Amino acid sequence: MTLKENISVISLFLLLMVSDCAVGSQYEKATREASSLLSEYIYSTHDDVKKTILSKLSYLSYNNPGNINVVRSYTGILSSVGEYKKAISVL
Repeated sequence: MTLKENISVISLFLLLMVSDCAVGSQYEKATREASSLLSEYIYSTHDDVKKTILSKLSYLSYNNPGNINVVRSYTGILSSVGEYKKAISVL
């Protein structure tokens, strides 16, 4: 391999590593946010607060369809309130 080819391969490798770190960071952030919302939902006694949290989880799930932790948090709550068809459609 020539020097130019080596530099190209190394540059591509570094770009992929940086991209992977950015995606991983977003994945973890969404998971933490879903976990926090789930805890708030469980401990809340007000229906209007629960409705707002469910809406936030819906938004988070829609924007992170590949994050199974977020999707499971949302569908778990949907199932617990009897919204089985909606939970299945999200999955």
